[in-house]
Order: sequence, then structure tokens, then C-alpha cells
Amino acid sequence: HGAYLPARSAWVIKSFLPPTLGGAYRVPTGEISIRGLFSNTTPLGAYRGIGRVESNYLVESLLDAAARETERDPIALRKLNLLKPEELPWTAVGGNTLTSGEFASNLDRALDLAEWSDFGTRRASDEKLGRLRGIGVGLFVENDGGSPTEFVRTEACASGVVRAFVGTQDFGMGHATIFAQVLADELGVSPNAIEVVFGDTDAVARGGGAHGSRTARIGTGAAVFGVREMIENGRAIAARVLEAAVSDIEYGDGAFSIAGTDRRIGLFDVAAAAAQAGSALAGEADFVTQAEAHSNGAHVCEVSVDPADGCIRIERHIIVADVGRIINPLIVDGQMHGGAAQGLGQAMLERVVYDSESGQTFTGSFMDYAIPRADDMPVFRVEYNEVIEADNPVGVKGAGENAATAAPTAFMNAVRNALAVAGVTHLDMPATPERVWQALKNR
Repeated sequence: HGAYLPARSAWVIKSFLPPTLGGAYRVPTGEISIRGLFSNTTPLGAYRGIGRVESNYLVESLLDAAARETERDPIALRKLNLLKPEELPWTAVGGNTLTSGEFASNLDRALDLAEWSDFGTRRASDEKLGRLRGIGVGLFVENDGGSPTEFVRTEACASGVVRAFVGTQDFGMGHATIFAQVLADELGVSPNAIEVVFGDTDAVARGGGAHGSRTARIGTGAAVFGVREMIENGRAIAARVLEAAVSDIEYGDGAFSIAGTDRRIGLFDVAAAAAQAGSALAGEADFVTQAEAHSNGAHVCEVSVDPADGCIRIERHIIVADVGRIINPLIVDGQMHGGAAQGLGQAMLERVVYDSESGQTFTGSFMDYAIPRADDMPVFRVEYNEVIEADNPVGVKGAGENAATAAPTAFMNAVRNALAVAGVTHLDMPATPERVWQALKNR
């Protein structure tokens, strides 16, 4: 744990590591023990994908090790044990219940994109250059959600704006865009008419913030139910203006209308009528989920290692992800690229180093602590398998953390696959050039 326990650090490990143990595989029983130790080092804090990274890393590393020791094909071993869609819902050994996913399809597509069957030719070409080439796969299952409830209040204004007061917090993830898209679709208005308010405690009654890949699933779920209540409230106002029964009022394409007629009144005109009566056209909702959703997918990584200095070059990295229904493809692509870069940084570069005698930190700034740069990364290839999650009205699963969860496993399995040719049987991350060089030297 380091020198002390920051808030939630022990809780997040306990909450996210054991439940995902077993991943996408048919593992009937298991046992896990977690022991925490204090030391005079930097405290442990929650990082993108915490708990899920470790759990998937354990499972996928063990599968590759088992394949090597039993001289079996690592892909065939995985497919033998992968859960099938008809076996869902499946309760994992740690307690999480997987409700949706097409795990074998994710793996097959990732292998096709990676040209797995032609890897032998690429390895032979590298051998002629004196390099070691390896390929590795990493499947993942990640429990998404964090705090299980979220609040949103929506209010239509006579000015032509719908304000959404949301309990999550956007600090660069594009939340304003996805809320605008979801609400615009629900209301039949332009996304430009949606104004999203974050983080204002005078205006937003409550909220759980942004963590745990929860906003698209739980936050927009609350927004949908909030806007539906707003529409229901608007039917009574429209009925009064149109001099009709409330039961005859329908809503669609940004307007209220009398069923079976062409008599209608726009959303913002109803908002003006509400304001004239001294009220507001508004609705609010707390969306409470009953369990966690599980994003999932498969990564394939291919690396080339220079045995002279231990340097690793990532030749390709393939991502096939099931994040449920995608609201905004560009934003999800960004989450995949950023998450994969963080995961690969953890696996190949990042390491806190202390002086063994004094305990002084050697890597106290980014001058010494290596984080991934653009030229360390490959051009990621990303595809999606959109399996709808039924527990929320938008059908989404989490996206923000899953690439960070899977990338370290795929990378390390690829590195071990490359080094195995030279007789290195084990290597822990981070696979820094020095560690790789030492492992080859001492084999």
C-alpha cells in the first residue's frame, strides 16, 4: 500500500479484482487471497482499470503459461473454455454475473485483423535480421459502473434550449456531447438545442461523479428517464393549450400533437406556456442499476525485440471491444486509443524506482519516470462488436477503462512469446529494455 492508505484504495482492489476473476471463461471454482502491506514508499491509488487489470492479467498469463507447459495451442486452449452466449447469464467465481457478450466472436475477429495465421512468416523475417518476434492475445471482461445510481434533471425553456443538470462530471471525456446526442434523439430536436450543466451544486441536486466507466450507461440512463418525465408533464400543458384530453396527446419530433389530427404545438411553445403559468416544463429521475454491466473484448499485440539492447517495438495492436451500443464512435475510439496507451505504458515503460539503501525516489519527475509517447505506440486498429446491454435504456456498457485493462496482458504475452524462442521462460512487467536484456543475458 505504500506509507498510508488514501481514500478507497483498499476498497477498490477488493471491489474490482475478485469479482472479475475467471474472465470470459468457464471457471467453476476459485479461491483468492489478498494481503496488504505497508512500506515507506509512495501510497497506492486508484488508476484506470484498477483491479480489472490485475484480474485479467492473472487469468490470461496463466492460460499462456499452461499452453506452453502442456504444449497446446494457446488459442485452442482459450476456445475450449470460453463461455458461449447461450450459457449466459454466468456467475463468475468472484461473484459477478455476466449477462451479455460474444467472447469467441471477439477473439476470432481480433485474430483475423491481426493476420494471426501468417505470423510464422513475419517471425522468420525478423529472425533473419537477428530480432525476436512474438505475438500475444489478451481477452478481458471488465465490470463497469462504480456508484450504481445517477441523477439528471431536464428543463425545456421558451428560448429554444433544453438544459440538462447532470450529476456526473466531465473533465475531458466528451460527456456534454453524448448527453446532447441521447437527449436530442429522445426529444427529436437538434443536439445544438441541448445545454448540459455539470458540477454546479446550486443547480444539480445530487450526483455520483465520473468514475468506473459509468457515465454513458448510468448517466444517460438517468437523462432518458428524466426527459421522459418532462414529456409526460408537458402532455398536460399541451392538452390545456390544444383544448384536448391528456390521453389524446402524443409526443414526437419535437412537438406535442392530438392523436389522429394535424393539430400540434412545439416543445418550446409548451415550455413558454408553462412559464406563463408560473411553472417550468421539467422532469427529473434517479436511475438505479441493479447490478454491474460487463464490457469485454479481445486484444492482439505483436512485438519485435532487439536482443542486443532489449528494446521492444510494437508492430501492431488490434482491439475488438464490446461496449454495447456506441453513442459517439469518435469518442469511443479516443477512449480505446488512450486506454491502450496507458495500459501499454504500464506494461513496457512505467516503474517507480527507489534507492535500495536510502529509500530515496529515483523517478520523482517525468524526466525520469517513463510514460508512453506517440513514437512508443503503434497505429491502433479498433473494431467493435455492439452487443446491447439490456439493463439501461440506451443499451450501452462502459468504454473508458477497458483498453487499459486488456492491453498489458496482450503485450506481455507477446513479449514472453518472443523471448521463449531464446529460452526465457518468465518475465514480469514492466518489460523495460534493461529487464529484457538482463533476462536474455541470464537465461
